[in-house]
Amino acid sequence: MVQAGRNRRDRPNLTCYLEAMNAALEHCTDLSVELPLGVSAADARQELAIRLFSRGKLSLGQAAKMAGFTKRAFIDVLGRERIPVVNYELDDLRRELAR
Repeated sequence: MVQAGRNRRDRPNLTCYLEAMNAALEHCTDLSVELPLGVSAADARQELAIRLFSRGKLSLGQAAKMAGFTKRAFIDVLGRERIPVVNYELDDLRRELAR
């Protein structure tokens, strides 16, 4: 809302405001979600951890912690889901093996 006596140039920049809000949300550490019936909080955390790990957004340790597992147990979960723990590009793997 613009106060009386203020002109357009005095209005807050909406773009700057939205950028500040997005920056604040990026630092959010808590998330609250209403889960559907039959989906437990532990299941949701595990699925989220798997997804974020597979997309490279979390390290193995971070994903294991989020899912509530040890690294070793989380590696087993990843194996059951057929998600590679180490993601080498074929050319990188060839270079490593050629050394």
